[in-house]
Amino acid sequence: MALLASAFIGTGLKAAGQYKQLKNQSEMHAYNAAVARRNGELARRVGAFEAQRIREEKEIFLSAQTAKFAKSGVRFEGTPMQVIAQTAYSFEMDVASTLFNSEVEARFQESQAQIDSTKSRLARSQATTQALMTLTKGLGQAAFQSGLGQTKSVNQPTG
Repeated sequence: MALLASAFIGTGLKAAGQYKQLKNQSEMHAYNAAVARRNGELARRVGAFEAQRIREEKEIFLSAQTAKFAKSGVRFEGTPMQVIAQTAYSFEMDVASTLFNSEVEARFQESQAQIDSTKSRLARSQATTQALMTLTKGLGQAAFQSGLGQTKSVNQPTG
């Protein structure tokens, strides 16, 4: 009987350990999902900040460029105007590239957050299922080995 009690206790401890381990995995994945979501938000903010910085730099550069043309007495038509327009275009392409790259990073992080959220839900669901399976299997084996799961055969007359 002590052996049976020991098997029951051991099975219970094993099931509890499995449950705790999978619960911890679930919490880890939930944490990772939250971090990925924040990283996605941060990527967008950094991209917007960097785009604004490039635009401010563009304004300073274009002002200096325009002042140099004006100082030299050049009229703002034809080639000087094309140079200024090309400069503005180049800066805006940098802005577009920066915003695009930050959006790509943000979406990657959001996808990672969804994957981690799914892993968290699966681990949480698996925790209960695995613990119950371990209990059922362990208790069944212990009962069978102790003789509780065997039926007594009744001698029937042969004849």
